[in-house]
Amino acid sequence: MVFLGGLAAACFLLCFKMTKETKQVKPAQSKKNAFLEFLSLFKNDQWVVIAVISLATLILIGVRASVAPHYIKYYVGEASLTSNFLTLSAIGSVLGAVSTNFLTKFIEKKTLFIVALVVVIISHSMFYVLESDAIVTIFIVYFIANFAHMIITPIMFSMVADTVDYGALKIGRRLTAVTFSGHLLAIKLGFAIGGAIAGWILSGYAYVPNQEQSEHTLSGILLAFAGIPVICTVACLIFITRYKLTEPEVKRIQTQLADNKTIN
Repeated sequence: MVFLGGLAAACFLLCFKMTKETKQVKPAQSKKNAFLEFLSLFKNDQWVVIAVISLATLILIGVRASVAPHYIKYYVGEASLTSNFLTLSAIGSVLGAVSTNFLTKFIEKKTLFIVALVVVIISHSMFYVLESDAIVTIFIVYFIANFAHMIITPIMFSMVADTVDYGALKIGRRLTAVTFSGHLLAIKLGFAIGGAIAGWILSGYAYVPNQEQSEHTLSGILLAFAGIPVICTVACLIFITRYKLTEPEVKRIQTQLADNKTIN
């Protein structure tokens, strides 16, 4: 943890040092109520769409992360493979995140987002048809699920930036800090809800640690590990259809904002 904390601090400092403002915006002279500014975010329908998607995505992560070790230990029945299972998923996540920038050069990001959502839905649904002894296939499917999921995450954050420009045009004010803070709130709330749902499901299905689980309990573990992620991702797929800030539209908005010098 000390190593990771030091690495994170170094990355933050480098990010600060290497970031340069390309446009100086004169601060507004009047002080605004932070709570009222937060409420004004809900006038930005595109931010609301991304906030809901972020909430559902982090619920997925919270639930799945909580029960992944239980899935391997009890459902698959190979507790010794837990570290390998989680490590492979982390590798898939890193590769997915790294690949996103390359893929967006060839595929419009909303389209790529939808494709990744579909892959996540299919991969998690496969856990319902895979036999518990198909260990290699389970590992491969989980790798693909995490790879696709981490394509979604960086695109989602870039979409938040696009909603800032959209909000500036629609509301007449550029609420950059509040927009990102509100998005972060949705993320934290989603992860907290996801962890709680995992606990509720395990409790509701009579999970007792460190003993052989009943078929009823195993079905609850599978529900938390695969079923809830499918539900969350389907919700994201529904909401992303309401997202209209494609790359051409964002460029049009930015051009319009550049011509309008009165928006801060």
